Amino acid sequence: MSKNEFTSSISPDISKLTNLKFLNFDELKLTGQFPGDAMRSLSNLEKISITFAHKLSGDLMKYTENWPNLTKIDISHSGLIGTLPSTIGMNTKLEYM
Repeated sequence: MSKNEFTSSISPDISKLTNLKFLNFDELKLTGQFPGDAMRSLSNLEKISITFAHKLSGDLMKYTENWPNLTKIDISHSGLIGTLPSTIGMNTKLEYM
């Protein structure tokens, strides 16, 4: 979905995409916070890329323990805040951050 002109927020219905492996919100004009409980249910995620998404907010990193297959997370140049959780070490497949 990168570089589209979408101007909405992320729906909590994203939780229904339980087989989702790659989440790419690069350079979108999405607004609001990540729907926390919905993000928690995406346990098959392998790659997340949310670059230059300045209007998204929330502490996305706190859900990393729910993504055991995560190999890449790129949130460079985004408006996301928070700290790295102590559980980040549980992501043993993580290669790029």
